[in-house]
Amino acid sequence: MKSEPESRIVKGRDVKFSIDDLQAMPDATSQWDGVRNYKARNYLRDDIKCGDKVLFYHSNCKVPGIAGLATVIKEGYPDYTAFDAEHPYYDPKSSTDAPKWFMVDVKFERKFDRILPLAEIKQHSLLKEMALVKQGRLSIQPVQHRDTKVVYRKYASLYFVAGIGLDDNELLTLEIIHRYVEVLDRFFGNVCELDLIFQFQKAYYILDEMIMAGELQEASKKTVLRVIAQQDETEAVENSERGWGDLK
Repeated sequence: MKSEPESRIVKGRDVKFSIDDLQAMPDATSQWDGVRNYKARNYLRDDIKCGDKVLFYHSNCKVPGIAGLATVIKEGYPDYTAFDAEHPYYDPKSSTDAPKWFMVDVKFERKFDRILPLAEIKQHSLLKEMALVKQGRLSIQPVQHRDTKVVYRKYASLYFVAGIGLDDNELLTLEIIHRYVEVLDRFFGNVCELDLIFQFQKAYYILDEMIMAGELQEASKKTVLRVIAQQDETEAVENSERGWGDLK
């Protein structure tokens, strides 16, 4: 979902709305109004469901890009700003009896540490087919990848996301994600975002011990942790022999 984070006055009102503005709303919740494109309207009215995750995108600004995450908490209903002649998004052809435009309610989830710029998204081979790149002017866009389902689970402030085939078992994938998080918790002691940022290599090693070529190879938490401990010991010995000390 796209919104303008920088001030722009229309009919005497500032229509800017950033990820910070959403977070500052009562209960960090707001309606997503003002969509005046039919294709985007159809997504709001027909496709978006409660619980759907939203990539909050800053547009028409110096550095356009994805600023954070939100969640849909109310499905499509008539956009009443279209009925108000004083409102910037007024449309005389829309009425309470025959509403032309629709909106949803979204709740703030998280602001990213940095904007993920559109320029960076365009350079990524797995993201260049996104509607964001192909249909840049559309304010409401589905996030999808051809022949792939996106499965995710949230643990505290962390999202673990997997792309699987259309015929793959979603519940099994969720169980694998859960097992992976359990191993991370054992290794780091209640894994947090900083653990994954500063010790990403360890998190990757753990995943590599559990999964090979998209298939679960080792389900035993004890076995995975034992192998990682052996790797740490080997690395420590090699570092000591080179005179590097403990470089964990």
